[in-house]
Amino acid sequence: MSLKILHTVGLYHPAWGGNEIQAKMISEHIVKSGEQVYVFTSDATNLYEIHDHSRKIIRCAKKEIINGVSVRRFKSFYNIQSFVNRRMDQIRGGYRLKSLLVGDADEMWRHGPFLPGMLWAIAWLRPDIMLSINTYFMSTYFCYLAKKMFRIPWVISPSTHVTQEWYFSDLNIRMLNAADHIVTSTEFERKFIAERINDTAKISVIGQGLEPEKFLETDGKAYRTKLGIGDNPVVFYVGRRDLRKGVATLLEAMDQVWDAYSRAKLIIAGNNFSNNETAIQGVKDRISPRKRENLIEIRNFSDEEKYEIFNAGDIFVMPSSIDSFGFVYLEAWICGKPVIACRNMPQGTFMEEGRDSLLVDYENAQQVSTAIIKLIENKELRKRLGENGKRKVLEQYTWDKIANNYHELYQRVLAKK
Repeated sequence: MSLKILHTVGLYHPAWGGNEIQAKMISEHIVKSGEQVYVFTSDATNLYEIHDHSRKIIRCAKKEIINGVSVRRFKSFYNIQSFVNRRMDQIRGGYRLKSLLVGDADEMWRHGPFLPGMLWAIAWLRPDIMLSINTYFMSTYFCYLAKKMFRIPWVISPSTHVTQEWYFSDLNIRMLNAADHIVTSTEFERKFIAERINDTAKISVIGQGLEPEKFLETDGKAYRTKLGIGDNPVVFYVGRRDLRKGVATLLEAMDQVWDAYSRAKLIIAGNNFSNNETAIQGVKDRISPRKRENLIEIRNFSDEEKYEIFNAGDIFVMPSSIDSFGFVYLEAWICGKPVIACRNMPQGTFMEEGRDSLLVDYENAQQVSTAIIKLIENKELRKRLGENGKRKVLEQYTWDKIANNYHELYQRVLAKK
Protein backbone atom coordinates (compact mmCIF):
# COMPACT_ATOMS: atom_id res chain seq x y z
CA MET A 1 0.00 0.00 0.00
CA SER A 2 1.34 3.44 -0.93
CA LEU A 3 2.10 6.04 1.69
CA LYS A 4 0.05 9.21 2.01
CA ILE A 5 2.70 11.94 2.37
CA LEU A 6 2.02 15.60 3.11
CA HIS A 7 4.55 18.36 2.37
CA THR A 8 3.85 21.88 3.67
CA VAL A 9 5.65 25.02 2.57
CA GLY A 10 4.90 28.76 2.66
CA LEU A 11 5.00 29.15 -1.14
CA TYR A 12 4.98 26.64 -3.99
CA HIS A 13 5.43 26.56 -7.75
CA PRO A 14 5.10 28.84 -9.71
CA ALA A 15 6.64 30.79 -6.80
CA TRP A 16 10.43 30.70 -7.19
CA GLY A 17 13.07 30.29 -4.49
CA GLY A 18 15.06 27.72 -2.56
CA ASN A 19 12.20 26.36 -0.44
CA GLU A 20 9.87 26.27 -3.43
CA ILE A 21 12.36 24.32 -5.56
CA GLN A 22 13.05 21.92 -2.70
CA ALA A 23 9.35 21.22 -2.10
CA LYS A 24 8.59 20.74 -5.79
CA MET A 25 11.52 18.48 -6.60
CA ILE A 26 11.20 16.22 -3.56
CA SER A 27 7.45 15.91 -4.09
CA GLU A 28 7.67 15.10 -7.79
CA HIS A 29 10.48 12.58 -7.42
CA ILE A 30 8.79 10.73 -4.53
CA VAL A 31 5.44 10.55 -6.34
CA LYS A 32 7.25 8.72 -9.17
CA SER A 33 7.99 5.92 -6.71
CA GLY A 34 4.25 5.25 -6.35
CA GLU A 35 3.52 7.18 -3.16
CA GLN A 36 0.64 9.65 -2.80
CA VAL A 37 2.13 13.12 -2.29
CA TYR A 38 0.14 16.18 -1.25
CA VAL A 39 1.40 19.74 -0.93
CA PHE A 40 -0.39 22.27 1.31
CA THR A 41 0.69 25.86 0.77
CA SER A 42 -0.58 29.44 0.61
CA ASP A 43 -2.23 31.17 -2.34
CA ALA A 44 0.59 33.74 -2.47
CA THR A 45 2.99 33.67 -5.39
CA ASN A 46 5.91 35.57 -3.83
CA LEU A 47 7.18 36.81 -0.48
CA TYR A 48 5.91 40.33 -1.12
CA GLU A 49 2.32 39.08 -1.18
CA ILE A 50 2.80 37.59 2.29
CA HIS A 51 4.16 40.76 3.89
CA ASP A 52 2.58 43.52 1.78
CA HIS A 53 -1.13 42.82 1.53
CA SER A 54 -1.73 45.57 -1.03
CA ARG A 55 0.19 43.44 -3.56
CA LYS A 56 -2.02 40.39 -3.10
CA ILE A 57 -2.78 38.83 -6.48
CA ILE A 58 -4.18 35.30 -6.63
CA ARG A 59 -3.02 33.66 -9.85
CA CYS A 60 -3.08 29.97 -8.98
CA ALA A 61 -5.81 27.35 -8.84
CA LYS A 62 -6.94 26.36 -5.35
CA LYS A 63 -6.50 22.69 -6.17
CA GLU A 64 -4.55 21.15 -9.01
CA ILE A 65 -2.34 18.21 -9.93
CA ILE A 66 1.18 19.24 -10.93
CA ASN A 67 3.30 16.39 -12.31
CA GLY A 68 1.41 13.88 -10.20
CA VAL A 69 1.51 15.94 -6.98
CA SER A 70 -1.81 17.06 -5.45
CA VAL A 71 -1.39 20.74 -4.62
CA ARG A 72 -3.86 22.64 -2.43
CA ARG A 73 -3.51 26.37 -1.85
CA PHE A 74 -5.21 27.94 1.15
CA LYS A 75 -6.66 31.40 1.34
CA SER A 76 -4.52 33.77 3.38
CA PHE A 77 -6.61 35.76 5.85
CA TYR A 78 -4.59 38.95 5.69
CA ASN A 79 -7.16 41.13 7.45
CA ILE A 80 -7.17 38.90 10.53
CA GLN A 81 -3.39 38.62 10.50
CA SER A 82 -3.03 42.39 10.13
CA PHE A 83 -5.52 43.05 12.92
CA VAL A 84 -3.70 40.74 15.34
CA ASN A 85 -0.29 42.16 14.39
CA ARG A 86 -1.10 45.87 14.34
CA ARG A 87 -4.32 46.70 16.13
CA MET A 88 -4.94 44.39 19.07
CA ASP A 89 -2.16 45.94 21.17
CA GLN A 90 -3.87 49.32 20.74
CA ILE A 91 -7.23 48.11 22.09
CA ARG A 92 -7.99 48.09 25.81
CA GLY A 93 -7.33 44.55 26.98
CA GLY A 94 -6.14 43.62 23.48
CA TYR A 95 -2.67 42.51 24.54
CA ARG A 96 -4.11 40.10 27.13
CA LEU A 97 -6.62 38.77 24.60
CA LYS A 98 -3.91 38.27 21.99
CA SER A 99 -1.83 36.35 24.52
CA LEU A 100 -4.76 34.03 25.15
CA LEU A 101 -5.43 33.54 21.43
CA VAL A 102 -1.97 33.10 20.01
CA GLY A 103 0.26 32.58 23.04
CA ASP A 104 3.94 32.40 22.16
CA ALA A 105 3.09 32.15 18.45
CA ASP A 106 2.89 35.96 18.33
CA GLU A 107 6.05 36.26 16.21
CA MET A 108 4.84 33.49 13.91
CA TRP A 109 1.74 35.57 13.21
CA ARG A 110 4.00 38.35 12.02
CA HIS A 111 5.68 36.02 9.55
CA GLY A 112 2.42 34.75 8.10
CA PRO A 113 0.69 33.68 6.03
CA PHE A 114 -2.34 32.97 8.28
CA LEU A 115 -3.99 29.85 6.83
CA PRO A 116 -6.56 28.59 9.38
CA GLY A 117 -8.06 26.13 6.90
CA MET A 118 -4.79 24.20 6.73
CA LEU A 119 -5.02 22.67 10.20
CA TRP A 120 -8.46 21.20 9.58
CA ALA A 121 -7.42 20.00 6.13
CA ILE A 122 -4.54 18.10 7.74
CA ALA A 123 -7.00 16.55 10.18
CA TRP A 124 -9.23 15.48 7.26
CA LEU A 125 -6.37 14.14 5.13
CA ARG A 126 -4.70 12.27 8.01
CA PRO A 127 -1.42 11.68 6.15
CA ASP A 128 0.91 8.87 7.20
CA ILE A 129 3.72 11.40 7.60
CA MET A 130 4.26 15.16 7.21
CA LEU A 131 7.26 17.21 6.09
CA SER A 132 7.42 20.94 6.89
CA ILE A 133 9.89 23.04 4.90
CA ASN A 134 11.22 26.15 6.67
CA THR A 135 10.09 26.72 10.25
CA TYR A 136 9.78 30.47 9.57
CA PHE A 137 6.39 30.10 7.87
CA MET A 138 3.11 29.58 9.69
CA SER A 139 2.43 26.42 7.67
CA THR A 140 5.00 24.72 9.91
CA TYR A 141 3.14 25.89 13.02
CA PHE A 142 -0.04 24.21 11.78
CA CYS A 143 1.89 20.95 11.39
CA TYR A 144 3.17 21.44 14.94
CA LEU A 145 -0.43 21.70 16.15
CA ALA A 146 -1.43 18.67 14.03
CA LYS A 147 1.43 16.68 15.55
CA LYS A 148 0.22 17.53 19.07
CA MET A 149 -3.49 17.04 18.36
CA PHE A 150 -3.52 14.07 15.96
CA ARG A 151 -0.15 12.38 16.62
CA ILE A 152 0.86 12.41 12.96
CA PRO A 153 4.58 11.58 12.44
CA TRP A 154 6.37 14.77 11.53
CA VAL A 155 9.67 15.66 9.82
CA ILE A 156 11.08 19.20 9.60
CA SER A 157 13.51 20.67 7.09
CA PRO A 158 14.20 23.91 9.01
CA SER A 159 16.05 26.03 6.38
CA THR A 160 17.92 27.69 9.25
CA HIS A 161 19.22 31.22 8.66
CA VAL A 162 21.52 31.85 11.61
CA THR A 163 21.55 35.62 11.07
CA GLN A 164 17.80 35.83 11.80
CA GLU A 165 16.59 35.92 15.42
CA TRP A 166 13.58 33.71 14.72
CA TYR A 167 15.73 30.59 14.46
CA PHE A 168 16.95 31.17 18.04
CA SER A 169 13.41 31.65 19.38
CA ASP A 170 11.78 29.46 22.03
CA LEU A 171 8.89 28.49 19.74
CA ASN A 172 11.20 27.46 16.92
CA ILE A 173 13.27 25.31 19.29
CA ARG A 174 10.10 23.78 20.77
CA MET A 175 8.83 22.84 17.30
CA LEU A 176 12.19 21.23 16.50
CA ASN A 177 12.00 19.23 19.72
CA ALA A 178 8.45 18.13 18.89
CA ALA A 179 9.39 16.77 15.45
CA ASP A 180 10.12 13.07 15.00
CA HIS A 181 13.07 13.88 12.77
CA ILE A 182 14.94 16.93 11.50
CA VAL A 183 16.62 17.09 8.08
CA THR A 184 19.35 19.69 7.70
CA SER A 185 20.96 20.86 4.49
CA THR A 186 24.52 21.17 5.82
CA GLU A 187 26.74 20.05 8.67
CA PHE A 188 26.78 23.72 9.76
CA GLU A 189 23.00 23.65 10.24
CA ARG A 190 23.14 20.26 11.98
CA LYS A 191 25.60 21.55 14.57
CA PHE A 192 23.56 24.72 15.14
CA ILE A 193 20.40 22.70 15.86
CA ALA A 194 22.20 19.98 17.84
CA GLU A 195 23.31 22.62 20.35
CA ARG A 196 19.68 23.60 20.97
CA ILE A 197 17.53 20.46 21.08
CA ASN A 198 17.23 17.50 23.41
CA ASP A 199 17.63 14.52 21.05
CA THR A 200 20.53 15.07 18.67
CA ALA A 201 20.21 11.53 17.25
CA LYS A 202 17.11 12.57 15.32
CA ILE A 203 19.03 14.95 13.02
CA SER A 204 20.17 13.92 9.53
CA VAL A 205 22.12 15.85 6.90
CA ILE A 206 20.66 15.28 3.43
CA GLY A 207 21.35 18.47 1.52
CA GLN A 208 19.71 19.93 -1.58
CA GLY A 209 19.94 19.10 -5.25
CA LEU A 210 19.36 19.99 -8.86
CA GLU A 211 18.42 18.38 -12.16
CA PRO A 212 21.59 18.60 -14.25
CA GLU A 213 20.29 17.85 -17.74
CA LYS A 214 19.23 21.34 -18.87
CA PHE A 215 22.43 22.92 -17.54
CA LEU A 216 24.56 20.31 -19.32
CA GLU A 217 22.65 20.68 -22.60
CA THR A 218 23.07 24.47 -22.77
CA ASP A 219 25.97 26.23 -24.47
CA GLY A 220 26.78 29.72 -23.20
CA LYS A 221 28.66 30.90 -26.29
CA ALA A 222 25.60 32.27 -28.08
CA TYR A 223 24.54 34.13 -24.95
CA ARG A 224 27.97 35.73 -24.63
CA THR A 225 27.66 36.89 -28.22
CA LYS A 226 24.18 38.25 -27.52
CA LEU A 227 25.49 40.30 -24.58
CA GLY A 228 28.59 41.45 -26.48
CA ILE A 229 30.92 39.94 -23.89
CA GLY A 230 33.46 38.52 -26.30
CA ASP A 231 36.42 36.75 -24.72
CA ASN A 232 36.57 39.02 -21.68
CA PRO A 233 36.45 37.41 -18.22
CA VAL A 234 32.90 37.29 -16.82
CA VAL A 235 32.13 37.39 -13.11
CA PHE A 236 28.48 36.64 -12.36
CA TYR A 237 25.88 36.56 -9.58
CA VAL A 238 22.42 34.95 -9.79
CA GLY A 239 19.90 35.53 -7.00
CA ARG A 240 17.73 38.12 -5.28
CA ARG A 241 19.29 41.57 -5.19
CA ASP A 242 19.59 41.21 -1.44
CA LEU A 243 22.32 43.02 0.50
CA ARG A 244 22.63 40.02 2.81
CA LYS A 245 23.58 37.89 -0.19
CA GLY A 246 26.59 40.14 -0.81
CA VAL A 247 25.45 42.14 -3.85
CA ALA A 248 26.93 45.41 -2.57
CA THR A 249 30.14 43.64 -1.49
CA LEU A 250 30.52 42.17 -4.97
CA LEU A 251 30.09 45.59 -6.59
CA GLU A 252 32.70 47.10 -4.25
CA ALA A 253 35.05 44.22 -5.06
CA MET A 254 34.59 44.66 -8.80
CA ASP A 255 35.47 48.34 -8.46
CA GLN A 256 38.92 47.09 -7.42
CA VAL A 257 39.01 44.31 -10.03
CA TRP A 258 38.35 46.85 -12.80
CA ASP A 259 41.50 48.73 -11.78
CA ALA A 260 43.49 45.68 -12.87
CA TYR A 261 41.21 44.26 -15.58
CA SER A 262 39.31 47.13 -17.11
CA ARG A 263 37.40 44.95 -19.59
CA ALA A 264 36.18 42.29 -17.14
CA LYS A 265 32.39 41.98 -17.11
CA LEU A 266 30.01 41.62 -14.17
CA ILE A 267 26.55 40.08 -14.61
CA ILE A 268 24.06 40.58 -11.77
CA ALA A 269 20.96 38.51 -12.56
CA GLY A 270 18.04 38.75 -10.18
CA ASN A 271 15.02 40.79 -9.20
CA ASN A 272 14.82 43.61 -6.66
CA PHE A 273 14.36 42.69 -3.02
CA SER A 274 12.59 44.80 -0.40
CA ASN A 275 14.10 48.30 -0.14
CA ASN A 276 17.68 47.22 -0.94
CA GLU A 277 17.86 49.08 -4.25
CA THR A 278 18.67 52.44 -2.69
CA ALA A 279 21.77 51.03 -1.01
CA ILE A 280 22.79 49.09 -4.13
CA GLN A 281 22.39 52.21 -6.27
CA GLY A 282 24.56 54.11 -3.79
CA VAL A 283 27.40 51.64 -4.34
CA LYS A 284 26.99 51.85 -8.12
CA ASP A 285 27.07 55.65 -7.97
CA ARG A 286 30.50 55.51 -6.32
CA ILE A 287 31.88 53.51 -9.26
CA SER A 288 33.09 55.55 -12.23
CA PRO A 289 30.88 55.62 -15.35
CA ARG A 290 33.68 54.03 -17.38
CA LYS A 291 33.81 51.03 -15.07
CA ARG A 292 30.02 50.78 -14.86
CA GLU A 293 29.90 50.13 -18.59
CA ASN A 294 31.07 46.60 -17.73
CA LEU A 295 28.06 45.94 -15.49
CA ILE A 296 25.21 43.91 -17.02
CA GLU A 297 22.00 43.75 -14.97
CA ILE A 298 19.35 41.16 -15.84
CA ARG A 299 15.87 40.90 -14.29
CA ASN A 300 12.85 38.67 -14.88
CA PHE A 301 14.73 35.95 -16.73
CA SER A 302 13.28 32.57 -17.68
CA ASP A 303 14.68 29.18 -16.70
CA GLU A 304 16.10 28.85 -20.21
CA GLU A 305 17.94 32.15 -19.84
CA LYS A 306 19.18 31.08 -16.41
CA TYR A 307 20.83 28.03 -17.99
CA GLU A 308 22.52 30.35 -20.48
CA ILE A 309 23.72 32.77 -17.78
CA PHE A 310 25.40 30.00 -15.79
CA ASN A 311 27.08 28.60 -18.88
CA ALA A 312 28.15 32.03 -20.17
CA GLY A 313 29.89 33.15 -16.98
CA ASP A 314 33.43 32.31 -15.88
CA ILE A 315 33.47 32.92 -12.10
CA PHE A 316 30.40 32.66 -9.86
CA VAL A 317 30.38 34.90 -6.77
CA MET A 318 27.77 35.05 -4.01
CA PRO A 319 29.31 36.03 -0.63
CA SER A 320 26.04 35.45 1.24
CA SER A 321 25.29 35.30 4.96
CA ILE A 322 21.66 34.16 4.80
CA ASP A 323 21.48 31.03 2.65
CA SER A 324 20.88 27.84 4.59
CA PHE A 325 22.34 26.03 1.57
CA GLY A 326 22.33 27.86 -1.78
CA PHE A 327 21.14 26.05 -4.91
CA VAL A 328 23.00 28.53 -7.09
CA TYR A 329 26.37 27.16 -5.99
CA LEU A 330 25.36 23.74 -7.33
CA GLU A 331 24.11 25.37 -10.54
CA ALA A 332 27.47 27.05 -11.05
CA TRP A 333 29.35 23.84 -10.32
CA ILE A 334 27.31 21.67 -12.70
CA CYS A 335 28.33 24.12 -15.45
CA GLY A 336 31.98 23.66 -14.47
CA LYS A 337 32.36 27.12 -12.92
CA PRO A 338 34.49 27.96 -9.87
CA VAL A 339 32.65 29.43 -6.88
CA ILE A 340 33.49 32.21 -4.43
CA ALA A 341 31.43 32.06 -1.21
CA CYS A 342 31.68 32.89 2.49
CA ARG A 343 33.52 30.85 5.06
CA ASN A 344 31.97 30.31 8.51
CA MET A 345 28.58 30.04 6.80
CA PRO A 346 26.47 26.95 5.93
CA GLN A 347 27.87 26.65 2.41
CA GLY A 348 31.38 26.53 3.81
CA THR A 349 30.64 23.06 5.23
CA PHE A 350 29.93 21.44 1.87
CA MET A 351 32.63 23.33 -0.03
CA GLU A 352 36.31 22.44 0.00
CA GLU A 353 38.43 25.56 -0.21
CA GLY A 354 41.08 25.30 -2.88
CA ARG A 355 39.46 22.18 -4.33
CA ASP A 356 36.07 23.38 -5.62
CA SER A 357 35.80 26.94 -4.27
CA LEU A 358 37.52 29.95 -2.78
CA LEU A 359 36.12 31.20 0.54
CA VAL A 360 36.12 34.76 1.88
CA ASP A 361 34.95 36.57 5.00
CA TYR A 362 31.48 38.10 4.89
CA GLU A 363 31.33 41.73 3.70
CA ASN A 364 35.07 41.73 2.95
CA ALA A 365 35.28 43.32 -0.51
CA GLN A 366 39.09 43.19 -0.49
CA GLN A 367 39.11 39.41 -0.08
CA VAL A 368 36.45 39.03 -2.78
CA SER A 369 38.43 41.15 -5.26
CA THR A 370 41.64 39.23 -4.47
CA ALA A 371 39.86 35.91 -5.07
CA ILE A 372 38.35 37.12 -8.34
CA ILE A 373 41.69 38.38 -9.64
CA LYS A 374 43.35 35.11 -8.63
CA LEU A 375 40.84 33.17 -10.74
CA ILE A 376 41.02 35.58 -13.69
CA GLU A 377 44.79 35.14 -13.77
CA ASN A 378 44.82 31.36 -13.31
CA LYS A 379 42.82 29.53 -15.97
CA GLU A 380 43.98 26.12 -14.74
CA LEU A 381 42.75 26.88 -11.22
CA ARG A 382 39.36 27.97 -12.61
CA LYS A 383 39.11 24.75 -14.56
CA ARG A 384 40.13 22.54 -11.64
CA LEU A 385 37.72 24.12 -9.15
CA GLY A 386 34.87 23.94 -11.65
CA GLU A 387 35.50 20.32 -12.62
CA ASN A 388 35.74 19.21 -8.97
CA GLY A 389 32.50 21.02 -8.17
CA LYS A 390 30.75 19.41 -11.13
CA ARG A 391 31.90 15.97 -10.03
CA LYS A 392 30.60 16.61 -6.51
CA VAL A 393 27.15 17.61 -7.80
CA LEU A 394 26.80 14.52 -9.97
CA GLU A 395 27.89 12.23 -7.13
CA GLN A 396 25.93 13.78 -4.26
CA TYR A 397 23.50 16.54 -5.18
CA THR A 398 21.05 15.47 -7.88
CA TRP A 399 17.35 15.54 -6.99
CA ASP A 400 16.82 11.84 -7.60
CA LYS A 401 19.45 11.06 -4.95
CA ILE A 402 18.14 13.69 -2.50
CA ALA A 403 14.49 12.65 -2.88
CA ASN A 404 15.41 8.99 -2.46
CA ASN A 405 17.14 9.87 0.83
CA TYR A 406 13.96 11.63 2.02
CA HIS A 407 11.84 8.66 0.97
CA GLU A 408 14.03 6.24 2.89
CA LEU A 409 13.96 8.55 5.90
CA TYR A 410 10.14 8.58 5.93
CA GLN A 411 10.13 4.80 5.96
CA ARG A 412 12.58 4.70 8.88
CA VAL A 413 10.54 7.20 10.89
CA LEU A 414 7.34 5.22 10.28
CA ALA A 415 9.06 1.94 11.16
CA LYS A 416 9.91 3.38 14.58
CA LYS A 417 6.25 4.27 15.08
